[in-house]
Amino acid sequence: AVISPGMADVLQSRGVPAEKISVVPNWAEESSFRPVPRNEELSAQLGIDREFTIMYAGNLGEMQNLDAFLDAASILRNRNDIGFVLVGAGVRGNALAERVTKERLDNVTFVGPQPFDKMADILALADVQLISLKDDPLYRITMPSKVQANMAAGLPIIAAVAGDAARVVEDADCGRSVAPGDANALASTISELADMNP
Repeated sequence: AVISPGMADVLQSRGVPAEKISVVPNWAEESSFRPVPRNEELSAQLGIDREFTIMYAGNLGEMQNLDAFLDAASILRNRNDIGFVLVGAGVRGNALAERVTKERLDNVTFVGPQPFDKMADILALADVQLISLKDDPLYRITMPSKVQANMAAGLPIIAAVAGDAARVVEDADCGRSVAPGDANALASTISELADMNP
């Protein structure tokens, strides 16, 4: 049993018969990830106050390619209606925060790690969720659990990933995909979504 079609392809290329392979996608914990109304009090408390918000919620690590997210924030710094939010912590957290301060990216807000049972409320503060990974052969066949979590929460996704995760988002018509690390494409897609009506 594997969690993505790409993993099935790899096993077949290594000689495992197709009939012995089952693709069983990860699931979302629907009691935690579900559509909820936006909590304006929580939004004000966390400083998420732009008309349109794109959020990345998760590990602020090396593999998440979040410098491209900040590059997009820099490109769109004159769009006062668009806000960028990073929720979580990780080994790149301090470096990302230092970059935001150095470049005076006042359109970027950091929110620390949140309790799992509050994530539906946190995710609902954004208009779009970002899924981001570096372009690596392994990540092309990886299915990040946040794909299913964001879909269960009823939130549009920008998938800055290659491979299976991007295909799921496109096939489900629940968002857009862009090439990993392409800040210009990411900024353009964010602008496109921000300019749509609800």
